[in-house]
This record gives sequence, C-alpha cells and structure tokens, in this order.
Amino acid sequence: MKEFISINKQKIQFTLKWTSIVFSVVWTVFLLKKYFDSITVSFNTIITGYFVSTIILPLFTEVLISIGDLIEFNRSNKILRNNPFDHLLKIGLTNSYTDIKSKWSSSKPTMTGMIDNYPIRCEVEKGIVRIIANANLDKIDKADMKKWKELFGDKNIEYDWFGVAIVYRPKHFKQLSFIDLETELRQLIKILKKSNIEPWDI
Repeated sequence: MKEFISINKQKIQFTLKWTSIVFSVVWTVFLLKKYFDSITVSFNTIITGYFVSTIILPLFTEVLISIGDLIEFNRSNKILRNNPFDHLLKIGLTNSYTDIKSKWSSSKPTMTGMIDNYPIRCEVEKGIVRIIANANLDKIDKADMKKWKELFGDKNIEYDWFGVAIVYRPKHFKQLSFIDLETELRQLIKILKKSNIEPWDI
C-alpha cells in the first residue's frame, strides 16, 4: 500500500483534480440548461450539487479506480518479486515501474534491461506475464510468427507494439523454472538476430 501510494501519489492528485473539474462543469451545464428553460433551481440544490460534483463523486470515482490499480500493483509485485521472474535480475534486468512519465496511467512494477543489445521489458497484466524483446516490427512477417508459434506454442508468443512477447500464464508459473525462462528468452533473441531483425530502442 505504501509503495503504491508513494509511486502514484501525484497521479492520484492529478486525476482527482480533473475529475472534480469535469463533474463540476457537467453540473454547471445542467444548471444553465435549467436556467434557459426557465426552470428555477433552489440555492440549496445548487450548493449541494456542487458539493457532490466537486468532492463526493470525484472521491468515490478515484477510490474505485485506485482499488483496482492497487490490486493490479500488488499482483504484479508478487509475481515479479518471486521465483522464477525475480531471477531475471541476474541476467541484466532491473526493477522499475510502468508509465513513470504519464499523469493519467497508474504505475505498477515492471522489469527492464538489455540482453544482447535488445531492450527487454517484463510486464504483468491481470496475472499474465509478458517478456517483450523490442525489435523492428517492419521486418517481422506472418511466416516468422507462424514459425515462432510452432516453436514456443500458439498462445505463448505474440506481437507487442514494439516487438515480440513471450507470454506466461498463471497456470504455468509453478512448473516454470528460471532455467527454462532464460533459455526461451535467449532463444527468442537468437532467432531475432538470425533473422536480421534489429533491436528497437524506445
């Protein structure tokens, strides 16, 4: 909880501020419509509406969003800080956080690093781990992906926005050793090199 708040405190404050502004604008537009329709709204209703729209609704909305983000944060932390993924620290990756520069998106634990000149990211989404090798997608065709799916498994490899990702689902974690994890990662990089698919540093 402390780590989540420490990393996301400014994001929470920022989204809370803008949510408050949006709700208050909506309430103001509603009041203006009533005014132009010659419908009288009591002073108490106006004040109560602004109190709800600028404080209650934004707080309620932010709490709901933050609870979901906290659950995802803790899930990512638990997976990446335990075997076998924590051993990725031994081969060049370091602990980091996603969306550090974003004002809107909540940050959560990730791992980043370089292996054989390829930028590598290890991310968790809804319990699914994706280890992404950033590579030039312009040089990856359907034949390449078909061949890789035959090698790694149809559901175990996929395109990412910036490269190719090996996918690990929760049911495979218990059987997955770090040796297997490292072997598959280095195998993917070896294939990228052999196919002359250059790394893509973003």
